[in-house]
Amino acid sequence: AFTPGNLIVLLGGRDKGTDLTELVRASCECARAVVLYGEARERFAAAFAAADDTLQVFEASGMKQAFQVACEFAHAGDVVLLSPACASFDEFSCFEERGDTFKAYVAAYASGNNN
Repeated sequence: AFTPGNLIVLLGGRDKGTDLTELVRASCECARAVVLYGEARERFAAAFAAADDTLQVFEASGMKQAFQVACEFAHAGDVVLLSPACASFDEFSCFEERGDTFKAYVAAYASGNNN
């Protein structure tokens, strides 16, 4: 749905142990960068490292830091996409809370309140 090359994807949370092959392939084809966070961060990082692609891979402890890293890396016209591929329970009570929190980060960033 997005123009390839201007996508920065936030991936992470509580690892479900799924096969990451397709996720890594699609990210390498479509994204400019991924920011890995949460409990799944290390396994995801290993999967992206094994892909040996030119995709920029960043790591962050939690979703807030991941959003901040993505915003620092983003250029005008880039899309920062929350598509975690994981459960939210390492940091949030449910996926709705995670989504609402992401929307709050975006709203704060758009208003100039980047803390």
